[in-house]
Formats: sequence, structure tokens, C-alpha cells
Amino acid sequence: MKSKVFLLILSLIVLFVACESKVTSPNTPLVYKGITVSETTPDFIGGNRLAKTTESTAQIESDPPYGTVYGVDTDPDNVYLSNGSEVLPTGSWTDQVYQETYKTTLFSKSTAQFDGLTTVTITDAVDCYYLDATGTWVEVTSDITVETTAIKTGVNGTCSIEIQTKSEFPGDGPEWD
Repeated sequence: MKSKVFLLILSLIVLFVACESKVTSPNTPLVYKGITVSETTPDFIGGNRLAKTTESTAQIESDPPYGTVYGVDTDPDNVYLSNGSEVLPTGSWTDQVYQETYKTTLFSKSTAQFDGLTTVTITDAVDCYYLDATGTWVEVTSDITVETTAIKTGVNGTCSIEIQTKSEFPGDGPEWD
């Protein structure tokens, strides 16, 4: 009798933990803005590098939440599911289907732009600036959460950004003051 009660309790705990765990891959295809997301790495990526012919501008975190997607402007009909650590070229973008927070690292001389004022957490910033609501570039000197439309890094710059929405990496982006 005790072993049946133990097995019942153990089964309930396992069921509870399984139900509380984050879904890693649903049974239905993931769709982003009407496009079915490819869950396989595209053929043109070598070693998680999209940036084969252009300068690298950003990199998706190593273990992004399910639903983090990316693409390139030159291939608008394809959207790819991030498996982590993809290195992105100028003219690429990232987004999160489920609006979960994900992290992207910007490299030197990079720009991230957002649709309208967006809440962004900036960490590990070196030679990094955000565009405030008045259109002024403000240097980031510590970890900070801001409302901005763009972030850029200088020649020796780098930073990590945490957001829940789309980031575009246009290259030069907004002009330096």
C-alpha cells in the first residue's frame, strides 16, 4: 500500500514539473508574421555565422528562449528559429514570437534599431550609446534599462541588449553626432 501511495505521489510530482516546464517545441509549426519558421539551420550558415560576406554586427545568446527568430533583409521570405549563438551580418534582424526576453550582443561599430520607443536593458557596455526621446545620443556607463529607438557601439564598442521585440541591424544606422 505504501509503495502505491509513493508511486502516485511521485507520478503527480513528475506530472506537475513537466507541466510547469517551458515548452521547447510545440506540435504545430511556428509562424512569424505569416511565414512558417524554419527550425533547421539555413544552408548558408557555417559555424552559426550568417556573416560570411559582410561584417558581423551582432550575436544571439547561446541559449535563447523558444520562439527567438532571425532573418536577413535580402531573404525576406525566410525566417529561422534560433538555436543559439548565431552571428548576424549587417542587414539582419531578430525577434521573439512569444515576446519573451532574449539577449543579443552588439559588436563594434554596430547599430540596433527598434520600431518606436522600446524598453531595452543594456549590459556590459563599452563605447556604447542609446538614442533618447529627444534625439540625443547618451553614453551608457553602467547596466541600465532605457526607452530608446536605437543603440550603437563605437570603434571599440560592445554591449548586450535584452528585449522582447524586434531588433534590426542596419549597419551604420543613425548618424553619429
